[in-house]
Amino acid sequence: MPKGLVAIVDDDEMVRMATASLLNSFGIFTLHFASARQFLEANRKNIACLITDIQMPDMSGLDLLRVLRQARDRLPVILITAFATPTLLTQIEPLETAGLLEKPLDGDKLIALVLAALDEGKEQP
Repeated sequence: MPKGLVAIVDDDEMVRMATASLLNSFGIFTLHFASARQFLEANRKNIACLITDIQMPDMSGLDLLRVLRQARDRLPVILITAFATPTLLTQIEPLETAGLLEKPLDGDKLIALVLAALDEGKEQP
């Protein structure tokens, strides 16, 4: 069974719940956040991986990733978007993500990325 919590940040409750249900069916425990700010304000001590939508009101998933990286947080982050434009891909490239998935999500790809991120997280100090 995979170790560590996976945080899901998405302003769409149905997407959060569907993603959590998929991960839970593989024995992966999840925490859910309706916004990037809610995630940043939470106790993130046991979170081993973050899945975040890019397009959200207030603070985007990309801005959330930038905040984490500026704070030298090496948390594996999987980005989700319905709009993977060349400009977006250029913005993401230097930020070291654990992956980028387009909506609608491919469950097998998501699980593979999460398991790889959780495995990678074990090796970090």
